[in-house]
Amino acid sequence: MKLDITKEQFKELLKLAILGEWVENTVPDESEKKESEIIQKLFSLAKDFGYSNYVEFDDESKRYFITEDFENDTNIFDIISNYHEYALWEGLVLEFSRRELVAKYGEEKVESMSDEERIEKEIPFINKYEKEFRESGLDNLEIKKPTKSRAAKK
Repeated sequence: MKLDITKEQFKELLKLAILGEWVENTVPDESEKKESEIIQKLFSLAKDFGYSNYVEFDDESKRYFITEDFENDTNIFDIISNYHEYALWEGLVLEFSRRELVAKYGEEKVESMSDEERIEKEIPFINKYEKEFRESGLDNLEIKKPTKSRAAKK
């Protein structure tokens, strides 16, 4: 099969593949080999698309790597940074909202709720934490030492 794409489309495909590999490798596991082979194949085609300055081949490892030119010409690290920031705030909001929902209704009741009911009951907590983090960031977030009863449960 032949893929007919423009130079600019190849650049975007390369960027998407690198982002995909980055996400895939965020949590290490054994599936890296297949994805790595695909990335290496794309890197090997960079020269054919006029992007020889985007990859370099390392003779020792027999692998291609992206160059600083690629990093500078694409906004790949901005995308990763923005994703990290979004994931941090979204994760905090959802975790605190869920904790408060469970505290109010109990674990069993929350688990038995329909998606619609759970979302309806959780939205006020989500809104509360979104507002808090938007206005104060992490300034009001503190780690409390466990009480004796909480410490005993662990």
